[in-house]
Amino acid sequence: MSKQESKPDSFDNYWRDRLKNYPQTTEFQQLFEQLKNELKTPDRKLARSVVVSLIGIPGSGKSTFSTLLQEFIPALHLRSDIIGLERLPKESDYDYYKAYVIQEALTRHYLGQGYSVIMDDNNRTSYNREQVYQLAQSYGARNILFNLTLPFDLAVERTQKRDAEAGRGFRLKEQTAKDLQMFQNQIEEPTPEELTKFQVLYKVIGISEPISKIRFRLKADTDISILT
Repeated sequence: MSKQESKPDSFDNYWRDRLKNYPQTTEFQQLFEQLKNELKTPDRKLARSVVVSLIGIPGSGKSTFSTLLQEFIPALHLRSDIIGLERLPKESDYDYYKAYVIQEALTRHYLGQGYSVIMDDNNRTSYNREQVYQLAQSYGARNILFNLTLPFDLAVERTQKRDAEAGRGFRLKEQTAKDLQMFQNQIEEPTPEELTKFQVLYKVIGISEPISKIRFRLKADTDISILT
């Protein structure tokens, strides 16, 4: 691990370079093909593909929101946590960031076929978001960025419940809160310059609202309806 990479506030920024040879490995190729075979493509395509990115700490409802968003945008839901926590081998060289390499490879694959994708991960840093923006633009796709907000204590409660249901063991509330606070501290909010430079459609969603209310807001959102 490099000196830069070891800094908590910049760790997300260097995994692409560190794992640049991972796509040549048998592990990557097998997982990539397995996921392609399992993923179901939408029954229609948009006139112009979109790449949806999410900002949000664990427990903020990214996966729930992504599933809801699929009601309005025909897109593949690519979850980095499923790849990283459930599909990568848990061996001595386990590296969660391999999930991001696979996720981006799947994004390129489906954008190349004209589909839209939802990249369900944290997107904590502006550097990481820039790489996603550039990836989308290289395929002529439009970027959409959602920032999911909710009370911190609710995120802690949701994370504890999710981990227990997934069989990942029980963690004390204090430890879960400490881990989530680390994520929260690392999030770099998009600046006006970032949003203007990459011409992204940017929305802030209060994910603690009832699903019915969020669904109503999405249905009434003219920016979303124009896309479809």
